[in-house]
Formats: sequence, structure tokens, C-alpha cells
Amino acid sequence: MTISRHVEALNDRLTKVERVAEVAPERTFQVARQVAAAIGEASNAMRQALMDAGLVALNDDRLREVEATMFGYLMKGNPELGNEIAVAEGFADALDGPAGERVMAQMVRDRDFIDRMVGDRDPLDGARETEAEAGEGEATQEATLLMQARYVLRNLNVERPGAGYGKMAEACERAADRARAAEPEDAPAPRM
Repeated sequence: MTISRHVEALNDRLTKVERVAEVAPERTFQVARQVAAAIGEASNAMRQALMDAGLVALNDDRLREVEATMFGYLMKGNPELGNEIAVAEGFADALDGPAGERVMAQMVRDRDFIDRMVGDRDPLDGARETEAEAGEGEATQEATLLMQARYVLRNLNVERPGAGYGKMAEACERAADRARAAEPEDAPAPRM
């Protein structure tokens, strides 16, 4: 068994995830919030188990090393979280920079865009089935909007009450695929 020598780097990453979980706008970065909460709960449970056994459970830098190591363990076992956690870390970095207020405001606008676009309905409701149902250029515009929504859902970890992230992302992908299929062959690709 090898023990990682990169605990400091893991601690830096965990600190960013915890910060995002604390300050990100409501209904955003749910994965970061879940990761931070799981590590916090595991750390507290470990300390409590030690104290229940009559042992001293220090709450100092050594405990933080354990938490950072748990973060590395969690990330190694759940590689599918990599992109979402990386976006959360980037968000934390941006908050500390000169554009911090603008980044936070943009996150709120992105979340609100999803609220307006999706609301409490399935994103497929009202999607055009064929080019014949769409006016000239409307299918391309709809595909562009749906692709942008898919990007926001995937990369900004936006959560909608009553609808799972995965279901919404899949629905946006299906609607975008249908809209693209309705486009003429020589139509330019939508830009994002």
C-alpha cells in the first residue's frame, strides 16, 4: 500500500469544494455540496467513534489531513464526479479574483435561465418534432437554445426541484438532437 504525498493539494481542492458548498447560489453545485457534507459527516462520525471508545479525538491539522485524504479516496472511487468538482473548484478560484462579483451574478443568471426555460415541466414539452412544424430558422434557433441549456445543466451543476439533473440533461439532449435532425443539411452548426 502506498500513501499519497499529495495531501496538501487534496486539502486545497477540498477547501475550494467546501467554499463553493457554503457560498454558491441556492440550487447550484449540488455535487460539491454533497461531497463537502459527506466528508464533514464522515469526519464527525470518526471523531465521535473515537470519543465513544474513550479515546482522545483531536480536532487539529491532523484531522484535516484525514479529511483531505477522504476527499482523495472519494474522488478516486467516483471518477464521474471529476468534471463537476473541477467546475466547482474553478468557481471557487474565480470568486477570489477581481471578477468574483460578476462570476457570482452570472451563476445566478444561468440558474434563472434554466428556471425560465425549463420551469416545472419536462424540457421536451413543446419541442418541434419535424422541420415542417418549425418555421424557417426556428429549428436551428431551438437547437442552439437547447444545446446552451444542456451546457449549463452539465457544467454548472444546476438542480431543479422535483426534476433530477440527469433527467433534464437527457431531455435537453433528445430535444437538441431532434431539432438538429430537423435542420437542413447545409445549415451552419449552432454556436455556443
